[in-house]
Amino acid sequence: MSRELRYERLIQASPARVFDLFTNAAGQREFYGNDAPGWVVDSRCELRVGGAWEIAFGASSGELYRHLHVFEAIERPRRLLLATTETRLDGSRLAFRTEFTFAPRDGATLMTMVQWGFPSDELRDQHGRGLRHAFDRLERALRPEEGDRMAKSVLYMSMSLDGFITGPDDGPGNGLGTGGNRLHEWLGEPVSELPRFDPPGLSGQVFAELMATGAVVVGRKTFDYAGQWGGDHHGVPIFVPTRGVPPDTHGGWIHYVPDAATAMREAKAPPAMRT
Repeated sequence: MSRELRYERLIQASPARVFDLFTNAAGQREFYGNDAPGWVVDSRCELRVGGAWEIAFGASSGELYRHLHVFEAIERPRRLLLATTETRLDGSRLAFRTEFTFAPRDGATLMTMVQWGFPSDELRDQHGRGLRHAFDRLERALRPEEGDRMAKSVLYMSMSLDGFITGPDDGPGNGLGTGGNRLHEWLGEPVSELPRFDPPGLSGQVFAELMATGAVVVGRKTFDYAGQWGGDHHGVPIFVPTRGVPPDTHGGWIHYVPDAATAMREAKAPPAMRT
């Protein structure tokens, strides 16, 4: 008997936004978190098939449950399959399987968690008790703050202390310029082929905020020098102010618009109201 545990939640964000926040340390602090004083969440993730995702969480540093997930399948932004080993407070261990799916639903995401392989109904039910709270916290991290009347605009840019955002000789095929990669060393090494990053600490929080944005506005020159990001930044619309006739690559996530004001208006609009 598999003793399956299933929980699902409709989240008002794209699958890419939900997936990227969930697989980031900041998202895991929310999912495993608690508002109780002193609560601990430590997440270390190697996001690749065969990679380990280690999470320690609990009321204090001396009272920690530990989850060791090993990735068996990664299909961004649709699915994760993991072999999970849980170490409990008494030192005993429990092995089961975990699958997360992120299905598009009318501009939102149906996030589903399925776990199976529990040795008893009691242990399965124990694992189900905190799921509503975990999904509440993750969903809250993806929502605008209460009272916001319109989407916020944020500027993300890596800049040297003397004001440069690329190295010299930047251009098509050399978007960051000579030596410009140093400006982005705070991201660490890519952890998947997209590329996807999972920097630790405060850098991880900043990167998670970037991945939680619902649209991107970018200048035409920057966009072209970056190889148009392969047509996909992080699964959200990209608005590019441009003069004249737009390139043939218009379509998909990419939207060429006549000016910056139009780009900002379209990016802030609810998806159903975008032109």
